[in-house]
Amino acid sequence: MIKIYVGKSASGKDYFLNKDVKSGKFERVVSYTTRPKRPKEVNGRDYYFVSKELFFDMQKTGRLLESRSYNTLVDGKEDVWYYGSPLLTDYKDKDYVAVVDVQGAIDYIKRYGSAYVVINFVEVSDEIRKNRAIRRGGFNETEWNRRVDDDSIKFSELAKYYLAYLDAGIKVINNEFELNNGKTSEYTLECEQKELATMIRANFSAAFNIVQNGAELSYILDYGFSNADILQLMSLYKYDTANKYRTKILDLLSDCNFHTECNYLLDEDYDAICIMYQGS
Repeated sequence: MIKIYVGKSASGKDYFLNKDVKSGKFERVVSYTTRPKRPKEVNGRDYYFVSKELFFDMQKTGRLLESRSYNTLVDGKEDVWYYGSPLLTDYKDKDYVAVVDVQGAIDYIKRYGSAYVVINFVEVSDEIRKNRAIRRGGFNETEWNRRVDDDSIKFSELAKYYLAYLDAGIKVINNEFELNNGKTSEYTLECEQKELATMIRANFSAAFNIVQNGAELSYILDYGFSNADILQLMSLYKYDTANKYRTKILDLLSDCNFHTECNYLLDEDYDAICIMYQGS
């Protein structure tokens, strides 16, 4: 079994992981990272600290289950830190614990199956997280604001429900112990396909931020769209000047056999789509 902790920066994920390891019941999944080693961290215990060249080679040769990157500032200079999880072969016989982001959790579920993966989503308010980050030392307001913006995308409410759907229920932990006499609270969150589909239709951009390929949403949406859905996707595509969602939109529509709509989008013939779905 693999126990996963997911949450925003300074939410307390590592606290729970270390607590599980100290209990003697779980073995830590030691991830690889290209970031600098911090004081008191031990190579091979906290992380395997590797060069970017070695990390990229591990990605290319399929030695990592999942990988992720974070833009950061180091001594005022922009940098990118990479993290990746190793493949596990004995997860059916041993109990592991790991900290990953939402996409990493999705990769764990896809690789090992929901029967062997237990997701714990740790929640804390932005104000408390900021205070914790300040107490850690070396606080940088610009970097923190960047993290808050990034976290709001990666750990959205929709992402939480998406994990609950994939993993047949997750545990949500409120880790605001500062406000609760040193105690945490938790509850189980479940999400059915119909509920998740409604949430996705209400915010396609948030859904595309979760998945790597738009076609991953096809089954949840029952391979169909309302007129309002198509117009929302058209608008998202039209104004996506950074090309953040366009490929995912085309993947989703194509997988659902909406090929005519794909061709109109590729030709940027938005009037044709409006005529089809607005009648004008």
